[in-house]
Amino acid sequence: MGILKGKVAYEKTAADIQQEKNVKLERELVVAIATRRVAKVELIASKEKATKDKSLAVEVKLQALVEYKISEHSRWRS
Repeated sequence: MGILKGKVAYEKTAADIQQEKNVKLERELVVAIATRRVAKVELIASKEKATKDKSLAVEVKLQALVEYKISEHSRWRS
C-alpha cells in the first residue's frame, strides 16, 4: 500500500508542476498578445500621423503654388 500511495503522490505532484507550467505559459501568452496589440495600435497611430503630416505638407505646397501663380498672373496683367 505504501508504494501505491507514493506513486499517487508522485503523479499528483507531477500534475501540479505541469499545471503551474501551463499557467505560467498562459500568462506569458496573454502578455505577448497584449504587447502585440499595443504595438499594432501604436503603429496605426504612427501611420495616421505620418499621413496627416504628409497631407498637410502637400496642402501647404499647393497653397504656396496657388499664391505664386496668382502673384505671377497679377504681374502679367499690370
